[in-house]
Amino acid sequence: MAIKILMLVFAAVLFFISTYLWHHRQRPFLVFDPVSQPAIARLVSFWAIELAIVGFLSIAGIFNFIIMIIALILGSLSTMALGLMLVQLMNRS
Repeated sequence: MAIKILMLVFAAVLFFISTYLWHHRQRPFLVFDPVSQPAIARLVSFWAIELAIVGFLSIAGIFNFIIMIIALILGSLSTMALGLMLVQLMNRS
């Protein structure tokens, strides 16, 4: 039971990050300005959609253990890759 609640929390975190990125596609956030740099806008849009898909996969993982493991791995690697890409873009600026 506790693992299902934790998976819902994991999915909620993924959805929160996804909606944050989606709403900041066309306005400045952190140190980035997607309006003046279209590559950042495309990158943010990709990660918003990708994290939303992994969020739905996490919800599906509540009912199947294998899907749960896949969602945890994909979600962890995706958020890590997002963070690394943002740091890399920060260093270029």
